[in-house]
Amino acid sequence: MRKQILATLTAVLMLFTLFSCGGKETSTAVDLQNLAETLLADGKFDDALAQIDDDTVTMLYGIDNAAEQVVYIGSGATPEEIALFSFATAAEAEAGFALAQMRIADQKEAFTDYNAWEMPKLEDAVVKQYGTYVVLCVSGDSRAEAILSETFGG
Repeated sequence: MRKQILATLTAVLMLFTLFSCGGKETSTAVDLQNLAETLLADGKFDDALAQIDDDTVTMLYGIDNAAEQVVYIGSGATPEEIALFSFATAAEAEAGFALAQMRIADQKEAFTDYNAWEMPKLEDAVVKQYGTYVVLCVSGDSRAEAILSETFGG
């Protein structure tokens, strides 16, 4: 009898935990590598983007606490890049979002005098937070926005 009560309470607790996770949180896990590859394949990039290591991500973004990160950057001749981050909490994601916005601001400053014709890409950069995810995409078209909305549901 005691085991049945314990099992029932455990089940109720699990259901409560499952249903209490509402709000802006993304309910399903997103495969960041797959998403990056989709953006690379379907987006318009003039530069050849290459994936960078965690140390370089920390240097460029100041983000060192992501649970997962996938970042592709170009040669430097263009500001094109894809940066996808997953964080443990929405609060950490908010801090990561602010750092991603700073990255765009830094890039705008760098490209003002150097390859200034690339500035429209930075002006149209997609930088968004979806719950515990932060995404940044700098490309030559708006397809990234549709891909991200489809992936994250909004």
